[in-house]
Amino acid sequence: PTNADHGQNCPGGKCSGGCIHPTTTGKWRNDLNLPSGSRISSLWFGYYNYSNSTATTLRLMRYDQRGQMNPPEVEVAHVTTNTGALGFQVATVSLNPNHYVDTAYYAYVFQWDGPVDTSHVQELCTVQVGYYPVIYNPFGVALPVIQK
Repeated sequence: PTNADHGQNCPGGKCSGGCIHPTTTGKWRNDLNLPSGSRISSLWFGYYNYSNSTATTLRLMRYDQRGQMNPPEVEVAHVTTNTGALGFQVATVSLNPNHYVDTAYYAYVFQWDGPVDTSHVQELCTVQVGYYPVIYNPFGVALPVIQK
């Protein structure tokens, strides 16, 4: 999803322009691909409210490579939208402590529990992840000493 222009010239003001809205299942899922060892520090969730009474939740879930978990689901983080405000809104959450990505054993998936309706009361526009990438040092723990 990307940020959308919800132009006021659209019939009924319901232009999606790049935002998505579930009409049957109420769920949107997408995988997150980050380098193993990266640290996730925050989630940023942009959405468009047509109604001030709907709150939804975006979750970052972790699954093992077999699609199973023990416990069945592990929620890394979630962010919930605010009610009472119309138009484009942003919800954020900081992870404290940061979550370290382990792609050797786990897959990471976003899940948005959106409203199930055809009236587009809320649309998902953008999802961003704040993270620190892995910085590999080919020299190990310390840089080599250069002597002349």
